Amino acid sequence: MLVFTTADGATLYVGNYTNQEYFISETSVSEKDIDDFISENILPDFGELAETEHAVVSKNDVISANFVGKLDGVAFEGGTAENTQITIGAGEYIDGFEDGFIGMSVGETKDVPITFPEDYRNTELAGKDVVFTFTVNEILGTIVYPEELTDEIVQAIFYDGSCTTVAECRDMIKDLMKENNVWNFVTDNYYITTVPADTIYHYYNENMTSQEQTAAQYGMSVADLLTYYGMTVDDLKQEVIENAAYTAILSSICDTVAAENGLSVTDEDISAFAVEYGYTDAAALLSVIDEETVKEYLIQEKLSDHLVSLLP
Repeated sequence: MLVFTTADGATLYVGNYTNQEYFISETSVSEKDIDDFISENILPDFGELAETEHAVVSKNDVISANFVGKLDGVAFEGGTAENTQITIGAGEYIDGFEDGFIGMSVGETKDVPITFPEDYRNTELAGKDVVFTFTVNEILGTIVYPEELTDEIVQAIFYDGSCTTVAECRDMIKDLMKENNVWNFVTDNYYITTVPADTIYHYYNENMTSQEQTAAQYGMSVADLLTYYGMTVDDLKQEVIENAAYTAILSSICDTVAAENGLSVTDEDISAFAVEYGYTDAAALLSVIDEETVKEYLIQEKLSDHLVSLLP
């Protein structure tokens, strides 16, 4: 690893991006990686519902079903529905829910034990073992997905004409994956001795203020708004302080590594960024977004571009 000293005097260890062989092995993008990305993130959006005659539920079927969820034998709020449409394998429900219908016949009723995730938004159900009673009313059809990416699909995605062929799309995906990989290489592979508490509190207060402003737009308190997400104010504070700590660390990493590579944000960079996003000049941009936030974004962008440039 590389060892640096941050502006606050902390010791920072990051992955050795100067060791090209190691850096490339950790951040390279293969053709299979691109294929997997397409299969997982693009093709599922282009499935079409086709008629089917089978009477036993399987993956990719769209069904009409009833369900009742019970905790300790008592139906819980939000766990009951009738004649609801469910796509098996779409991942719209908690793990195990959609799979519980697989193998059931039309008209069949079955009890399926399921465990809610530990981080489920409704804290009364988080981590709890429940039983859902499923009834399959009808199999409405089966989603058929394209087997491969085509120029027509690419053009449907990039309707502005910015990308028109499979080859162009694959190149774009490769570039984006490389950016993501080099970013993760630095920001996931680190150790830092300390982060100033006032920096963490700065991000914490900034986020909490944003939450209060959002609630105010709805004429509500933060506590009332959180009830819609099954959260309490204490839950929110815990989540925000954890995010604030990570944001503070991320900022320190980026600033330090960028400085070590001679990267900085200039007034010209801010002006160019403002124009790119439709502002007349930097002053117009900075009247809406504070300068520190703009600089943080731009230095992260510069660092990412620099690390990508180290790859062949």
